[in-house]
Amino acid sequence: RSSFFCHSRTTKNNLTAKWGLDMKIDVRKNIVLSRERQPLLRQRLRSAISLLEITFVLFIFVALIVGAMIGATVAVSNNETTRETQNIMALSAAITKTRTVRHVIPPSAQLGPAIYQMGLIPLTLQTTDGTVIKHGWGGDVILASLAAGAGYGVGYTNIPMHECANLVNSVRSGPLSWVGPGSVLALSTPIKVEDMDSAQASQICNTGLGDVYWANIPQ
Repeated sequence: RSSFFCHSRTTKNNLTAKWGLDMKIDVRKNIVLSRERQPLLRQRLRSAISLLEITFVLFIFVALIVGAMIGATVAVSNNETTRETQNIMALSAAITKTRTVRHVIPPSAQLGPAIYQMGLIPLTLQTTDGTVIKHGWGGDVILASLAAGAGYGVGYTNIPMHECANLVNSVRSGPLSWVGPGSVLALSTPIKVEDMDSAQASQICNTGLGDVYWANIPQ
């Protein structure tokens, strides 16, 4: 019986020792595996960081491109409005010079050709002989003799709606003292240029659907 207890105690000790040894081996294995996985984890972490960096750089790049495109669009729009404003003022000056030379403004059908023959049509307007004149947005430029040759008007058709109000607001000086919607030959609901505000400029464009005239009408 004593021998049995000794044998049991020995077996238990052996199992405890084996279990302890197995635990040590498992711990060592875990340590080894942990050390083996560390480079892989570091690599994955670097990859994740690199991906975030690339995404951030791409985001900045796209934002810069979009900003540049918006800036370029605004710049082109401003340049086009400035160009057509200068063209309208140049045509007004040309008609005034024609009146000075001839003492009267020619009839509407002859006004464009008369200015063309004098070499006074701006180069950025398209025409072959002054009979038909096109502005930079592709619409017609209508020149009209008004008030029995004492006054005149300059009309623009098919102005892009997103450009129209800017153009109307830009023609503020010179002898073209009236502005209105539609055809220059009709002179519908003209407004004094000096009294016009931005809301009225937009209303003119909306009413005329992109057709606007400017006029010099003697009082």
